[in-house]
Amino acid sequence: MVLYKNLVWITGDIHHQSMGGGDQKALSLTGKKFSEVDLLAPYLSLLDRFEITPTLFITGKAIEDESRKIEFLRNKYQIDLGGHTYRAYQPHVLWKISRRLRGSPYVSDKAQRLDIKKTKEIFNMKLGEKIQSWRNHAY
Repeated sequence: MVLYKNLVWITGDIHHQSMGGGDQKALSLTGKKFSEVDLLAPYLSLLDRFEITPTLFITGKAIEDESRKIEFLRNKYQIDLGGHTYRAYQPHVLWKISRRLRGSPYVSDKAQRLDIKKTKEIFNMKLGEKIQSWRNHAY
C-alpha cells in the first residue's frame, strides 16, 4: 500500500533585508532594491504550477518590514509559513561571542525564549497566524 505518491517537501528561509548577510549583499549588487520577499513571486509561481506548497521559514523582522507583500503572496499562492527567529542572530558580533562562550548564539536561555516569543507575536499580530513550525539557523 502506497501512502504517499509523488510527495515533495520544499522549504526555504526568508530573511529581512536589513540583516546584511551574504544574500542581501548579493541582491544589492544588482543596483535594484530587492529583498528576499520580493524574489518569492517567480519561485512561488513555479511551485504553484506543479501544485507544490512550500514551507517558508521567515524571520519576524521580515514580517514586520514587509507584511503587506507577504500577505499578498499568501493570498495568491499556497504557502505554509514557519518561524525563523526574529532577527537572525543579529547583531553578528554578539552571537559570535555568545557562541564561543556558551556554545549557543543566544546570550541566555531567556534571550532565546524572548526571541521566540517576539517572533510568535509578530506572526499573530501582522498575519493573524500562529506559528506551526520553526527552523533555527544552523550557523
